Amino acid sequence: MILEIKELIINGKLRKKVDIICRFTCIKYELFNTSILNIKNTNIAYT
Repeated sequence: MILEIKELIINGKLRKKVDIICRFTCIKYELFNTSILNIKNTNIAYT
């Protein structure tokens, strides 16, 4: 079993789009970068 860890990074363009939508709908939000753990040769992944 091989474990692979990848960092998920939210880019500036996506952050801007989410910010515009949330300001328009008056929703408070929080975005953060995280990582995902993937087990190779399977379809199983954990965040």
